[in-house]
Amino acid sequence: MKKIFTSVAVASALLASAAVAEDSGAFVGANVAYGAAKPNSGGSYTGFRYGIIAGYKEFFDANFGVRYYGTFDLGTKYTKGGNNPQIETMNLYVNADALYNFAQEGDLEYGVFGGVGLGYVSHEVKNKRRGNDEPDGFDVALNLGLRTTYNYVHGFELFTRFGLLNQEATANGVTSKVKQPYQVGLRYTFSF
Repeated sequence: MKKIFTSVAVASALLASAAVAEDSGAFVGANVAYGAAKPNSGGSYTGFRYGIIAGYKEFFDANFGVRYYGTFDLGTKYTKGGNNPQIETMNLYVNADALYNFAQEGDLEYGVFGGVGLGYVSHEVKNKRRGNDEPDGFDVALNLGLRTTYNYVHGFELFTRFGLLNQEATANGVTSKVKQPYQVGLRYTFSF
């Protein structure tokens, strides 16, 4: 009887440890961030951003997986005050990240992620002296961050995004360029 009880206990422990691993599946979420917009006229303009996220994650084992997702976010007015321009932005990205969970404690899993994003970015530069410009174009970004999953469905992330390309517009012979060098934010996801 003791051997049967021990065998059942060991099998239950092994099955339970496999059951607590993060599952593959779809997810949705929202984020808030603080970021910068850097026009070619000089300086760095900072402000808040907010957006949504949706995608699919796939785990190959208990620790390693990938995810594919889209993000849509908007930037509040980046400004430096006074007569300087105000910049509002809209981002639409498709992303792919590698996920690695390095620790687990009860219902919590801790991990990191890194990946790339390809997106379309549109800026509206409101300049009192020159009028409005609307630089837009494609961007390539690097995604990095820390993540925690609670109870297998609730995800919390501290993320960063580093934009690599300028977006441009030419009006009246003047070319305006704006780049988004970074974003830092918090994200919540719910997995199905």
